[in-house]
Amino acid sequence: SDLSTKNVTLSQERAELRSAVDEGRRRVDALEAKAKKLMDERAALQQANAKLTKAGEDMKRSVSALEASHAKEKTQLEAANSKHTELQRKLEASNKLARD
Repeated sequence: SDLSTKNVTLSQERAELRSAVDEGRRRVDALEAKAKKLMDERAALQQANAKLTKAGEDMKRSVSALEASHAKEKTQLEAANSKHTELQRKLEASNKLARD
């Protein structure tokens, strides 16, 4: 009878240990899934960051190109204005000669 009580107790302890081990395995699985999800999210963030960095660099290049183009147009406009002023002066001089 004492032996059968011991067997019941051992059976219960084994069942509790099995249950604890199963619970531990479930927790490990859940943590591994969470870790994988975090690593995937990290990789996605790194990819997005790389795209944003490249987009920023592309925008800087575009701004530089626009500024260069603007400077060239400004120079051309100043040259055209100067030419126009010179032609206007010649026209006025010619008109003055025609009047005199």
